Amino acid sequence: MHNSCLSFFELVGYLVYDTVETINEYVGNLFTTSNTNFYYLSLINDDKKGWSIHGLWPQYSSNSYPSFCRKVDFDYQKLSPILGDLHKHWYSTEEPTTEFWEHEWKKHGSCMFTPMNELQYFTKALELFDSIKNNNSLIDKFKKNETQSMIPYDQDFNIIINLAFLIIFIQKDDFLPLLS
Repeated sequence: MHNSCLSFFELVGYLVYDTVETINEYVGNLFTTSNTNFYYLSLINDDKKGWSIHGLWPQYSSNSYPSFCRKVDFDYQKLSPILGDLHKHWYSTEEPTTEFWEHEWKKHGSCMFTPMNELQYFTKALELFDSIKNNNSLIDKFKKNETQSMIPYDQDFNIIINLAFLIIFIQKDDFLPLLS
């Protein structure tokens, strides 16, 4: 073989290294320059009825969220077009359901990154739930325990797929290549 030619393995090594460098740069930019706000659709599992909505929560990170961001009123009558679905899919077993909805709207709905009124907030949560309620593998993927699942959505309400091999970079200050 001529000295200026690369072996197959050297070529693959360079391609992998370049790909990892590109991933490192992308992840670095993602976590330093991009807005990382997202939403959780929180589900609870009632043994009698199965999965239901607990809330739609804006998040700054997996454990940091805004709450009670602006003064909003709760008007049960504004939800009349969707009351049937709300009672079926977003109910409380701990307190009167309307008090639960009021709490969720004031604490979380008032902080949505995408501006919404009361009806839009509850409708969006119902739409998201309707799109995944029969997808047990997806709900299981994001289970925190047997009674709670937290489905992450980006700000355009697309499900965020976890890129597990990139998670190691999140905890680092600098993004070192996997290969040296």
